[in-house]
Amino acid sequence: MTTPKHCPHCGCAFDQHSTPQRNRYFAVIRALYMHWPERHLITGAAIEFQPEDETHLRKWLQVKAGYKTVTTVEVPSADPAITKLVMLATESIIKAAGGYAFIRPHGDGLAVFTSRSIKVHALSGKEFTRLNDAVAEVIANETGHDPEQLLRETERAA
Repeated sequence: MTTPKHCPHCGCAFDQHSTPQRNRYFAVIRALYMHWPERHLITGAAIEFQPEDETHLRKWLQVKAGYKTVTTVEVPSADPAITKLVMLATESIIKAAGGYAFIRPHGDGLAVFTSRSIKVHALSGKEFTRLNDAVAEVIANETGHDPEQLLRETERAA
């Protein structure tokens, strides 16, 4: 994380993302959630994804956009049934703790993908812009929706 530079006159941080930029980001995700298909297979995988809420969708988009932390977990057996059981147990534990993670088999174990924080002080304005662009690309690739069009349609419907 970079420390924001401040104006010597007013103290305003130069390197933080703006509130309007952040509000737009969340509005796009809200609009996408409202337009999410009843069945969605993840591009390049035979796995269906249905978000539980807007936060779940946002975390998934951020992970898909590469804004993630990956933790590997060894599974004590090569038996696919044991791997599936460990995967389900891990998902349940994370969910019970109020978190969101996406778990996939990886080598002899599991890979646990979690989204990094997007708190205002967790990333700079430039990093937030890159994340915003990467998420827009994931939205287009996964759903065929243009984020700007989603916003316009949602605003018209309101």
